[in-house]
Amino acid sequence: MDVQGRSSVVIDCEVRPQVFRPTAGAERSETGAPVRHGIVQDWDALERLDLHAFPGDQPLILVEPAQIGQEDAEQLAELAFEGLDVPRLCLANAAQLALYADYAARQGAAEGHAPGGSLTGLVVESGDSLTTVTPIVDGFIISSGVRCSPLAGARVTCELQSLLRRHRAAGPLTWARCKQLKEEQVCARPMHGGDEGGSSTLEDAWQAAEVLFRPSSGTRKDSGHGLAGIIEDAVQACPIDARKALFGNIVLGGGNALLKGLPARLEAELSALLSQRLGPKARPVPVRVSVHPRLARHAVWLGGSVLGASDGEAYQESGRAAVEQASLTLRIS
Repeated sequence: MDVQGRSSVVIDCEVRPQVFRPTAGAERSETGAPVRHGIVQDWDALERLDLHAFPGDQPLILVEPAQIGQEDAEQLAELAFEGLDVPRLCLANAAQLALYADYAARQGAAEGHAPGGSLTGLVVESGDSLTTVTPIVDGFIISSGVRCSPLAGARVTCELQSLLRRHRAAGPLTWARCKQLKEEQVCARPMHGGDEGGSSTLEDAWQAAEVLFRPSSGTRKDSGHGLAGIIEDAVQACPIDARKALFGNIVLGGGNALLKGLPARLEAELSALLSQRLGPKARPVPVRVSVHPRLARHAVWLGGSVLGASDGEAYQESGRAAVEQASLTLRIS
């Protein structure tokens, strides 16, 4: 029990490098992916993959994206019970799990201090092909504010590859190589950053990330909002009394969230957008964007661990509030 009389569960996690590494010069797999942009494209392939990965006698937490339809959710449940023969199933939203992980990790970081973390926040899950923005208040999704965008990791990789080819950069410019260069060198330019000088390769590293904030600046000249505009639009679609808390707890997740300089750039752009909307005489709204470097890639999985450690009867009785009612601590090493 903790000092507040809540049941206490401590989850120790060690995040290690991936076990299976691509061979030298590996390219993008040409094998069709069962799931693309968060939507199942090939149910037979998904079942074969699941049968290979999961033992049938274990309870299963199945992650569903925010944009999943009722029919697909029912088919996932059918696959779990009939195809995998699992004894129990929980369909959990990816953004909620990411926020659970952030909440529990802050509890772990605050050991001996005042508890941190909140189950109210805006989760920006940015992976390879899709960025999903999900507002969550007291553990519940505000569906009117959910937004999806293709401005994600693959878009940055594509932009970097185009820029390097234009400048005839040395070495192979395969997709795998450009993705590696992106992860190692690409970073978000400060909002008011000027010309940094240096080589064209360095400038390409800045410019490739800029497509996330100004899509029209890219080689494809895409239209629409950048990430900051999408986030602001998502929050403005939520109840007015929740907006301040959402802006104050923006949690980044997914591999693309590890882009260097991304939190600071988003904070600056969102603060500027809010200042324009509210006017110069209004009290500034605090904007806080955070990413846990050891948590971002695995936030949804770790959030599933937090949910799985919750008391089953309490969850059935009080739903997602059971995560907060239990003193859940996630310690990441």
